[in-house]
Amino acid sequence: MYLMYLDESGSTGLDLDNKQQPIFVLAGISVLDKNWHSVNDFFEKEKIKICSDFKNTEIHTNELYNSNPKSIFYKNHWKYNLEILEKLVDLISNLDIQLSSTIVRKSLYKKHFGNNITVDPYLYSFAIIYENFNRALERL
Repeated sequence: MYLMYLDESGSTGLDLDNKQQPIFVLAGISVLDKNWHSVNDFFEKEKIKICSDFKNTEIHTNELYNSNPKSIFYKNHWKYNLEILEKLVDLISNLDIQLSSTIVRKSLYKKHFGNNITVDPYLYSFAIIYENFNRALERL
């Protein structure tokens, strides 16, 4: 069995005209259930080596490259925060996990489905990821 974690960015529901969030992204990871604890433990240990501020903290990339005064990363120069982000990407690329994602450009989504759209981009994207993941499992 696989475990999957998905998270979104740019979620404004059915407000497809929101200029602040023209793109919707749903992305995540999947890992074999028997490997979950070892992958998670390894990541938790290694992320602290990258940045001690990550101890007991959930990582939000937005805080690294667009930090506000309340963020623990606000004190850093943006180049330093970018280096942290690059190290995290390197760490993730070395884990025994599968990455999945969908990207919806909301203006094109609206044109494709018309003005009377009733399907939230989140639900549409979830169905796409689910279908792609099932196809990948069939190839195993």
